[in-house]
Amino acid sequence: MKNSKRFKLISLLLVLAMALAAFTGCGKQAAEPAASEPAGSSGAPAAQGEQSGPEGGGPALSEMSSDEIYDLFLNDEFPVTVAIDAECLEKGKSYTVSDMVETVRAGVSEEMYELLLGDVLYSKIDCGADGEPELALSVSYVTPGDTYEGYEKLYVLKNYGGELKLISDDYSQSRSYADITDSGILCWGGSSSAMSYYMEYSYLNEKGEKLFLFSVEYNLGMQNPVIPLYDMPTGTIPDDVEYEEEFAEDEGLEIDIYNFTKYDSSRFMDDDYYDEYLGKNVYVFLDSEGSDIKPDSRYAQYYEDAGLDIVTENELLTRLNLMLTGEYGVDPNFIYEDFTEWDVLDPETTDWLPKG
Repeated sequence: MKNSKRFKLISLLLVLAMALAAFTGCGKQAAEPAASEPAGSSGAPAAQGEQSGPEGGGPALSEMSSDEIYDLFLNDEFPVTVAIDAECLEKGKSYTVSDMVETVRAGVSEEMYELLLGDVLYSKIDCGADGEPELALSVSYVTPGDTYEGYEKLYVLKNYGGELKLISDDYSQSRSYADITDSGILCWGGSSSAMSYYMEYSYLNEKGEKLFLFSVEYNLGMQNPVIPLYDMPTGTIPDDVEYEEEFAEDEGLEIDIYNFTKYDSSRFMDDDYYDEYLGKNVYVFLDSEGSDIKPDSRYAQYYEDAGLDIVTENELLTRLNLMLTGEYGVDPNFIYEDFTEWDVLDPETTDWLPKG
């Protein structure tokens, strides 16, 4: 899809993400984004009412604006409570921003390699476009002695009537990538090669619920319009059929593979489940100019016999828009927004950040 090429950024393929799960920092989070849980039936806890401000004076927390609470948090004067399973952080525990970033730095350093705190970026976004801002936080960690960003965390925090909660936790590492738009569309994924990319899209709605939308795997530079064997259910192509998968020397063809079902990584070793998941793939074939093409005639009958869902780009877009608007109530245009612009916390004016 030409309009979505901006999202084809370097990060991990789904298979690579699962393979890296055992090596993720703190030894307890899988190498895929943590799924958020609803904060409650209404998406918000009970308001704090008469509770006073963080220093015991000033307006009650429930009377403070989200902007004021976020500013206090960034200044290390207001804690956030972890409402999800988050890397290195204890669910239900509260942390100031300095405690949070140091806990993660120490935990990831212990499991992988030594890291130092790098830049801390923030952006006030509007998940669900309801007029109430959330706080996105990007924290980079660097290896000592250079400026290589070895690890990066992407958080989203939300104010619930005076109680600040962590509602989303994603990461970037090496060839992985995570980012967010101003409307709360989260993009996460990556690549295992220069010619194959996987991206996963989720949506943080106005209640702070993280909803999986869809994933797409881009296979670029294919010589023939064929589906990679590992992207089809077992037995689609008989063992006695010579199946040609080749990459072109020039720009080549593109095979985009969509799936509207969240993959259950806990069933990674279950071949039957994996075939069931692959059976829900939706395939789009494009030439080097981005125009629809038909699959290789040598294998088209096998695809048809297996019931593979092969559509044109316009058919895919129609299906995607119907799913977003009908099932999730999401404005489809949100998907094509640019990612949020970040502000940088200045170490010289932010006391808790290291100087120099």
